[in-house]
Amino acid sequence: MPVTIRPACLHRSSRHTSAPQFALFSCLLLAAVAHASAQEAAPPVQVQPADIGITCMLKDALGNPVSDVAIEARSVVPPLDRAFALTLPDGSVSFHGLAAGVYDVTVAGGIPLPPKRVNIDSSNATLVLQLPFTLPQVAGHGSNTVSVGQLTIPEKAREALRKAYESWDRKDTKQSRMWAIRALQVHPYYGPALSLLGILELDEGHPADAIIGLQQALQYNPNSPRTYLALASAYNEMHNNTDALYALSIMAKLLPDSWQLHYEVGRAYLGQARFNAALEEFSRAQQSAATKVPEEIHIGRAHALLGLRNYPAARTEFETVLRKSPNGPYAAEARQISVLLDFQLKKPAPKPDASAQGSTPPRMEQ
Repeated sequence: MPVTIRPACLHRSSRHTSAPQFALFSCLLLAAVAHASAQEAAPPVQVQPADIGITCMLKDALGNPVSDVAIEARSVVPPLDRAFALTLPDGSVSFHGLAAGVYDVTVAGGIPLPPKRVNIDSSNATLVLQLPFTLPQVAGHGSNTVSVGQLTIPEKAREALRKAYESWDRKDTKQSRMWAIRALQVHPYYGPALSLLGILELDEGHPADAIIGLQQALQYNPNSPRTYLALASAYNEMHNNTDALYALSIMAKLLPDSWQLHYEVGRAYLGQARFNAALEEFSRAQQSAATKVPEEIHIGRAHALLGLRNYPAARTEFETVLRKSPNGPYAAEARQISVLLDFQLKKPAPKPDASAQGSTPPRMEQ
């Protein structure tokens, strides 16, 4: 039974991107189960003496502590020890009980900066990790910091990029790409132009190419929430939901009030079969979107409810999509799944089994 969700990306007019359709819901569920099984099959980490460890301090470019971002320490040579934790409010995280040796310390999956190689021994060293951007000083507002390089952009490059975004708003992908390339010809390594080219790849159904371009864009424009969002959407398209969450954890520091942030987090949780968490994120997206709730939020909620086997509520979400936009991009999907749900919900309840201790939730027929 095909289930599709389109990713949503930030841009000036808040229009959603026309990225390719989401994968099959059943495939997502199987992939998440297989991923969980692989993790369970991994050999357990051998507990070492507690005096072997390291403390990491994560800061932004101005030295402000950065909390709730994943830090991982992974040994370079066997035995492959791995430690993983989120930074505390003071930006710190401590790992103890590791085997002495050389480790790669990674922030948010290596998206904002490359891994740092360190030697961990009984000295309990402190490693300072500094992100290449500054955090917003006012809660709920995005970072307005620009690099020195961005301040020296030639006017011709800026004008070309402006035309590229205008063409994108008109859904003229060809013209948008042409103007973005023109901007890069005037000023190579122009971060926003590289970001737009990556988003265009995502729009055209090439998430793998988009990831390459967006990662390069972040090297020259690391404080762009739009780029982290597009990168997360591309990762979700590739079913690499963990890396999507890494990218979104950085975006959350730069633009925490965006509905697209919560929407993409919800998509990532769907891919991991974390249906309750996904439903919560889609609800947050709905609240952040205020009065005009995009259709994809209702579609996301419907998929989360399907995963929770709450079929009446899922049916209501699909009905909302059809009522709001009967000829929209999600209408065909909503109608198709609604027919299956109606058939499922009209089936007579099974007769009680005297030997049974309880009833099981209904299952969707494949």
